[in-house]
Amino acid sequence: TAQLVPVNAPEAARIGADLLRSLPPQTDVSELFGAFLASKEGIRNLAAELTTRKIPENRAKTGRQILQRQVPYNQRNDESVKLLAKALEASGGVLPAEKMPQELSGQEISSLAKTIKETADPVKGELVFRKNSVACLTCHAIGGAGGRIGPDLSSLGTSSPAETIIRSILYPNQSIKEGYELQRVAKKDGSELMGYMVSNGTADVVLRDVAGQEISIPKSQISVIEKVPGSLMPSGLTAGLDREEFANLVAFLSKMGESGQFRVPTARFVRRWSAVSATKELVKKIREEGISYVVKDNANVPLQPLYGKVSGDLPLDELPTIDLSPAKRYSFVRFEIEVVSKGIVNLSLNTTNGITAWVGQKPIKLTSSGILADLPPGIHTITLALDRTALKDGTITSQLQDAVNSPAQTRLVMGR
Repeated sequence: TAQLVPVNAPEAARIGADLLRSLPPQTDVSELFGAFLASKEGIRNLAAELTTRKIPENRAKTGRQILQRQVPYNQRNDESVKLLAKALEASGGVLPAEKMPQELSGQEISSLAKTIKETADPVKGELVFRKNSVACLTCHAIGGAGGRIGPDLSSLGTSSPAETIIRSILYPNQSIKEGYELQRVAKKDGSELMGYMVSNGTADVVLRDVAGQEISIPKSQISVIEKVPGSLMPSGLTAGLDREEFANLVAFLSKMGESGQFRVPTARFVRRWSAVSATKELVKKIREEGISYVVKDNANVPLQPLYGKVSGDLPLDELPTIDLSPAKRYSFVRFEIEVVSKGIVNLSLNTTNGITAWVGQKPIKLTSSGILADLPPGIHTITLALDRTALKDGTITSQLQDAVNSPAQTRLVMGR
């Protein structure tokens, strides 16, 4: 999206459409779409570009799902939104058929809530919550890791019974949590932004937009600030789930924060990860230069966001694999820590078998329990290469702990 900044809006749409056609299939393009969906002008220009020239079907499907997730209900009937939806559908971006009814009567909601309490499976519900097609973590966080558009869900179940959660999913505009009232900021140049108010200072306002980005707007450029009805959470997000999946999802959410396996532990588990996606070019480079290629400054490494489960575990079966040969298969994951004051940093791993590690570009020899490294202040990227012939099943966990006799003050980098 940085490439779009120095050009005019139609040219930005042309560049964006070219990227959607040319980027590797595994590339996460949600932020690229989000950059256009943040304003009416962006939506209008992207719609015009995609009406003229189609994009690959898989990209169109992704874009249509993002449009469904990120455009608030009170903008669904805008002409530019309809044009973009039509353009994406012409490229094959058709939403899946509705499986779970998205309109239920009060009696049907009460009956479903009763069934959920009696028979639904919250363990399976967590798997539904983590599905890319549902994209809950795009907008919501658990334990601080995930999206910042909606509230953190770590303690949802302690305040919201199943019936309330069903209503908030199906009818997100009926009950808006305090602090998440939608604001419209109209600028003097005719453009406008929609999002949540982060701060309203004497010289500027800071708005969190539909992509979760915080945007500072000088008050001298603003003509109108007003609350608008509705939520940034669109309705219809669970239409692609069947009834059992929906019930399990609500069962999981209604358990969040209660004592047991769905309470976020106080231990500092890594929750915000990114995984390296496989491309032909990347496989070729790793074969030529070895697995350390992924930590080089100039390496072209496509990344996708991943998040730990409530327990802190990252399931290995959710990680993309890079097949170098029949006997050599790797997954590469990263996370970040911030060192506030220098010293020995202790990162424990649940296993060190088949793992190679780097801090930045520097290889780190693992101890029997994980990583011990003397690090200066700043944000440091930890990269792990997981040999999938040695690590076939299970999970990977990393926990930030205090090192013995070390003055280091550290914290995990969270968010999306």
